[in-house]
Amino acid sequence: MKNAIKLLSIFILLLSFLSCENEPIGGLNINAEEVIAVHSELYNNLARMTDDPEEELPVTCVDFNYPITMYAFDADLQLLTTTLIQNDALFLTYLNNLEDDYSISISYPITTQLEDGTTFTINNNQELKENIESCIEEVEAIEAEACLFLINNCVWKVGYTRDMDNTYLGAVFNEDNGSTAFTHNDQLLFGSWSTLFIEGEIHINISLNNSGIIGDYFNYDWKVDYLDSNSLKLTHEEKSFVIHQYCDDDYAQCTNFSFEECELEATPGVAEFIFDNYAFCITNILQIDSATTNLIYFETEEDAENNTNPIPSDQVYLNTSQFQNVYIRVENLTEDTSYTISILIIAQPC
Repeated sequence: MKNAIKLLSIFILLLSFLSCENEPIGGLNINAEEVIAVHSELYNNLARMTDDPEEELPVTCVDFNYPITMYAFDADLQLLTTTLIQNDALFLTYLNNLEDDYSISISYPITTQLEDGTTFTINNNQELKENIESCIEEVEAIEAEACLFLINNCVWKVGYTRDMDNTYLGAVFNEDNGSTAFTHNDQLLFGSWSTLFIEGEIHINISLNNSGIIGDYFNYDWKVDYLDSNSLKLTHEEKSFVIHQYCDDDYAQCTNFSFEECELEATPGVAEFIFDNYAFCITNILQIDSATTNLIYFETEEDAENNTNPIPSDQVYLNTSQFQNVYIRVENLTEDTSYTISILIIAQPC
């Protein structure tokens, strides 16, 4: 989980102070059915429910009434430690600090409190497993409903994906009650767009009325992964692409990395380009924040990688060929990272 490492560093020291006991106490007569193996399904679900609910989940339907006592066992089911857990944060730290071949056992009975305030007693691992699974099913149903609402509203545009050919960059899916209109360049296709929730996973089933290369590319059942509040990653086997949601009328303004200017009368095939004029579309397609991103332009990919011989982006640039690739070093100022993309500039007869 994304919060585990952060919480581990903060709470590992606190655990030693806030636990009543945390030391070897000898053997205990216990069998494998009474323990929870580290990284088992029950263990992972238990960790999920004690993770930060504000960030990960829309509701928290299981809330332990602390303190509870945990026992840790080695691979031979020899008791190593007993620990009194005081809150969710310490519980998560405890779970993430166990060796892979360890097991744990909770001191039953424990009291569980539901969202409606109802309390009841859990007496063994099976009851705990059933309770947590029921909770997660409730959470996933809420997530699915929210996801389906998101997916079936506004338009979706194919975004830029690093290390891919981006053949359909800027293509638009306009979904309408299970049907979709697909546009790419000057081509318009119609088809179906169906959303499904299958065993905890969101799927989008796309079927365009096209038996050519576009249909061969998109006509599959795609597994959906959230990237952020308006971006999804669709995956089918080894193929994947990213789509971004646009809910304004400007979604068609920026479609790809091709920029045209009228050629000069005195010099056919040559035009004046000011790269700052394209920054909005570049950041829009990349879905990056212009306030925390620096775009630097170069004539060669090597210069972009080495950050040498940059082209002033606020000054007029004359292209060296009618169809010319220009390379952009995209710098993330917050994370101090960078990558390179290319755009095409075209001197167009007007």
